[in-house]
Amino acid sequence: MARELPPIDYTKINLCGVMPFRDAPTLAGKYYLNYPFTCIDCGSRQIWTGAQQKWWHEELGAVWERIAIRCRECRRKERARRDEARKDYQEGMLRKKQGKQV
Repeated sequence: MARELPPIDYTKINLCGVMPFRDAPTLAGKYYLNYPFTCIDCGSRQIWTGAQQKWWHEELGAVWERIAIRCRECRRKERARRDEARKDYQEGMLRKKQGKQV
């Protein structure tokens, strides 16, 4: 069984030390296990696979304490919402700055 599970490489894990060490679903602290969760936006049941966790933590360098909370579709919607809000903010700041220069 352990041969099929992705091993954890703690040398690549980003432990920020701000939050308490998460109770990660691991096998003896050596392998990532699939992590079931419910999307906070749509309520659908999802599985964050061990392979996805390995990529998230070890390849992207995401903080160990961060876990999946949204399904893929809701992540896309949230990213689009956040990008639009950022664009609106930046345009507003530019208008404000241009108004002060007149």
